[in-house]
Amino acid sequence: MTNCRRQDNSPKEISRDYKADREFHQYLLRCSENSVLITFSRLLQIFFSHFIDENVEDSELATSDHEILVYALEKNNLELARGAMREHLSKYYKLLEERKLKNAGNSAVQLKKNHQIANK
Repeated sequence: MTNCRRQDNSPKEISRDYKADREFHQYLLRCSENSVLITFSRLLQIFFSHFIDENVEDSELATSDHEILVYALEKNNLELARGAMREHLSKYYKLLEERKLKNAGNSAVQLKKNHQIANK
């Protein structure tokens, strides 16, 4: 897991980090042997590609989340694993809500501008 840690925000490191993250998730999916989830993961990959960690700190947090999850699975501690997954995913839910609000705000501003142009 230490090779997943990003060193800086260079395009090369961001790309390497994203690839390592994808490989980690794909490995977990294969271990699950859940064919429905494995198939559905293609859509999930598209969804989560919008949340590429933008800085070293976010990447560190994601890596820490992954380490806790791996530890929980190795110890067969399903309660800890569930909690780790909930915590990990909650960050993305929050980001999604923030983006929805931002996009709604941008749409409202654009509508107002269009209305002002139309009324001139």
